[in-house]
Amino acid sequence: MAGINFNNFSSQAIAGKFIQFSNGTDTTTDLYSETYQAIPIFTFEEFSNYSSEFTKNSNTEIQVNFDGIVSINSVVLITYASEERSLMTSRVFKNSSAVGSLSSVSYMRSTSSSSDESACILNPFFLPVNDGDLIELRMVNTFINSVTTTFYGQNQSYFVLNRVS
Repeated sequence: MAGINFNNFSSQAIAGKFIQFSNGTDTTTDLYSETYQAIPIFTFEEFSNYSSEFTKNSNTEIQVNFDGIVSINSVVLITYASEERSLMTSRVFKNSSAVGSLSSVSYMRSTSSSSDESACILNPFFLPVNDGDLIELRMVNTFINSVTTTFYGQNQSYFVLNRVS
């Protein structure tokens, strides 16, 4: 089994490199879509200790710059202003293909019920990656009604990539 040999200085500090992003000050982008749409969760880099393992191509896309395995987890806090109901979910996409499981489904009744906020929580999972792979977090509203849905609060939603090998 491959791993870090802590007695060999040339193999140290490869695994354990990570980057954490949040939505920053973005609380106005409409996250609603009837098909999976990449969301701007890579807006603000909160924490990191990587050097060249990850490249932020845009607020919706991260490029992986190595062959190995990453651990991914995410929480997207959402809210909306509407009398309609919303049922949102998120999913990681690698090179435009869905990978991993769906997040917990975020159901919001309506603003009149005082239930206008929720969270799409993606359980951590491991993902094999290759140099050049593109990672996105996409969301979809599985109801057929059009409901403007936005990030709930500044720096409240996050996405973490952790290199594990």
